[in-house]
Amino acid sequence: MHEYLIVVFWSEEDHAWIADVPDLRSCTAHGRTPEKAVAEVRIAMEAWLETAREAGKPLPVPRASVGENPIRLFRDLAGMTQPELADRSGLNQRVISRLELGQRKPTVDHLIALSNVLGVPPDRLYPPLAAAGGKRKGVSSNLEKKGRQKGRIRSRSPGR
Repeated sequence: MHEYLIVVFWSEEDHAWIADVPDLRSCTAHGRTPEKAVAEVRIAMEAWLETAREAGKPLPVPRASVGENPIRLFRDLAGMTQPELADRSGLNQRVISRLELGQRKPTVDHLIALSNVLGVPPDRLYPPLAAAGGKRKGVSSNLEKKGRQKGRIRSRSPGR
């Protein structure tokens, strides 16, 4: 099966965790926990893909698998322009542009600022960080711990 991006977030309005597959139109599910929401959206994904196959429709290529920059991907998913992301994150628009083009590596401060605005863990924004996490345990959690100590990473779950 294709590896489609699943975005999970807390919805105050629904009082539930929402799991959404942006590449599959209207493929969304909810649950009492993030894990339950993901399990439910996986079921919805299978049904979505099966229906598309039966109708003879081409399956969407996962954007994350075609080399799209994660910062740009999550910015697009948030419906933001580069200037909007720059304004909300406190970063220079040129820095964001260079990060998205792969012309610059993000600093810890960049990842923390972008993580806060986009609501995505830092290791999802910079793939080498995620890869290093497999070799050096806790890279992402140490980054988040550093950000929380400085009061710069906000919690992403309700009531925290």
